[in-house]
Amino acid sequence: QALFGGLYPFSMTAFVQWYAETFKDPHFSKEPMDVWFKTCVGLELLVQLPYFFIASSIFWTPRASYPSWFRIYSLMYVAQAVTAFLPVIVLVLFNEDATPS
Repeated sequence: QALFGGLYPFSMTAFVQWYAETFKDPHFSKEPMDVWFKTCVGLELLVQLPYFFIASSIFWTPRASYPSWFRIYSLMYVAQAVTAFLPVIVLVLFNEDATPS
């Protein structure tokens, strides 16, 4: 919903609004959402989603060694995953309002 909010049915939008109000989630309670949050979601769509399918197919096939490009892509995946995870976990740990109402 961070990138394509207008494409979801009302029931999904209402659920996210309920979640944001109940748990005071700063990611979903602000409109417009933070630019860094939208960037993290966009990078997940561009890097992590394709990596899941590529890695699944490579790990599924028995091989003696993996292709050299796959190692580089795996390092890119890990770097992006850590980069997206750190701001989220810091916000969760140090946000005083992140308790259920």
